[in-house]
Amino acid sequence: MQPDPYMSLFTVISFTMLGFGSVILSLVSRMGTGSQLWSIIMGASTMAAGTYIWMAIDQLGVFPALLGFVALMIAVTQPRRRSGE
Repeated sequence: MQPDPYMSLFTVISFTMLGFGSVILSLVSRMGTGSQLWSIIMGASTMAAGTYIWMAIDQLGVFPALLGFVALMIAVTQPRRRSGE
């Protein structure tokens, strides 16, 4: 049984926006004003949800999965030290 195409599109758009929010949260936490743990949790959950959508619902679920991966990579990498510090 195939899901309704409009519901699939709504799901993909919703989780893609969640992925953008996760990337923004990771960038803010990397600047030092947010929680790194929360960024890691959001990135991992967005990646997991996007992967599920990609495999079970619609092929467009690759976008939230990739955004979650990018957010997770931004959250776990250490910021560069400045040479003067």
